[in-house]
Amino acid sequence: MGQWDDLLKMLVGANPQDFVTFLLRDARYIGTLDRELKVKTQQADLLFNVEREGHEFIIHAEFQRRRDPTMGERLWKYNVSTTITYGKDVLSFVIYLVEENEVVEPPYLRTFYGNVIHAFQFTNIKLWELSADVFEQPGREGLLPLVPLTSDGKKRERLDEMIQGLQASGKEDLLPLGYVIAGLVLDDIQDKEWLKRRFAMFQERLEDSWAYQEILAKGWEKGEKEGKKEGKEEGQLLALRSTLLSFVQIHFPHLVSVAMARAERIQDPDALQAILTSMFQAKSNEEAQRILTDNGE
Repeated sequence: MGQWDDLLKMLVGANPQDFVTFLLRDARYIGTLDRELKVKTQQADLLFNVEREGHEFIIHAEFQRRRDPTMGERLWKYNVSTTITYGKDVLSFVIYLVEENEVVEPPYLRTFYGNVIHAFQFTNIKLWELSADVFEQPGREGLLPLVPLTSDGKKRERLDEMIQGLQASGKEDLLPLGYVIAGLVLDDIQDKEWLKRRFAMFQERLEDSWAYQEILAKGWEKGEKEGKKEGKEEGQLLALRSTLLSFVQIHFPHLVSVAMARAERIQDPDALQAILTSMFQAKSNEEAQRILTDNGE
């Protein structure tokens, strides 16, 4: 879930008003709150301070890729903790990213000997039940990279509309996020090849965008953090592995599992750096696959 968390927080953090409009059409974004809650050291995915009709309140959102049977209780704890911390009304939302059966539905009830002592309401939003049209509406263009997660968003014409919408609204910097999300959810190899070709024309702009740089930086940062416990050499390996996977995820999404397996086999930082350098220069899927499957390490 960490991978999805990073992508969604990156996207929404860059377009907070678009996200607020998606959840509550007539609400206005005021600012982002510290997600570290003072009660029991909990951290929410997203806390926005918003205003509607002169009333300030907080939007709390969690991004979920998989069903969590404890979701109701988790949300309730986040909601109560946020209310205590900031002294404002809090509306909680769960954004489900990919289709799951039997997700926890509201309300969450806390009972004692059959008596309800807490009844907590929250809102589930299942992206696979929405049409891509939802994100093509004015004021929501910053969420267009979520189109691939909608009911009709895997269609090539819809992906084309996503690209065109980002260009028309001056949000080309978000193209890498749309590309990565589409690459994660497309199943058909021909669709993945088409996606690669479709984005090839934006290669230079993709690499110059803040989103692209942040995705790579996230990979390196994650590897460094994980490696601190393991010593210098292991830390280098973890950082290089994360950077390689982030790069492959953007440019060759269908090769992620191959890259993961290759990176795990290599125990020499210099050898892994050489592969990463070669991947940066790869111009085709075939060349990238050859680099990742060459056993000359």
